[in-house]
Amino acid sequence: MKQLILPLIFIMSLTFSLRAQSNFGLALSLDGNGDQASASSPITSGTFTIEAWIKIDTNYSGYKTIYSSTSGFFLKDGKMNWYQGADRFIGTTTITQFEWNHIAVSYNGNVLTGYINSVLNSSSNFTGGQLPIFGVGIGGHTLEYFDGLIDELRVWNFARSQSEINNTMNDTLGSAYYSSADSGLISYWRFDTLEDLGINNDGADDVRDFSIYNN
Repeated sequence: MKQLILPLIFIMSLTFSLRAQSNFGLALSLDGNGDQASASSPITSGTFTIEAWIKIDTNYSGYKTIYSSTSGFFLKDGKMNWYQGADRFIGTTTITQFEWNHIAVSYNGNVLTGYINSVLNSSSNFTGGQLPIFGVGIGGHTLEYFDGLIDELRVWNFARSQSEINNTMNDTLGSAYYSSADSGLISYWRFDTLEDLGINNDGADDVRDFSIYNN
């Protein structure tokens, strides 16, 4: 249920009633019709993990953005996809609609691996992958707009293992993960609290990146 439209750097809405887990709180709600969040890129990394909780609100065909610029993490026809000049990884399972699912793509420099609810979905060999290096769209890139909810979006500068993804996906991350660079967490958006971070100087309508890089 989309209840409130709030102007941030971009236009987005927040949901007050739907959440990935009972202790998560608010989530980014996108209507598939031009909504997107914009953020600075994290540090460049040739190994990475991107993970989030998502809830799809419609039937999907074509590409739909999770986190991307010229490369990034998409859905393609409802399946996880990493696109970097071409489709480098496509999941084998269509993600179920109208319910929360945790999705993750992990890259160790040679292999892209996808997980749904921490269960291995598919993997693909690829050399030369890297995180987006320009401004990043969350939920939108050109005409590829996500329709649904995104929560607990996390970006790491290393390939997390299946067990590491499983151990943290049902909880918010504590300060041990974002008080220093040691954890490898380079972006972390909870989408829970609006703050005045000085963006556009228009009051408490900004969303914090909890990592030490403040993307």
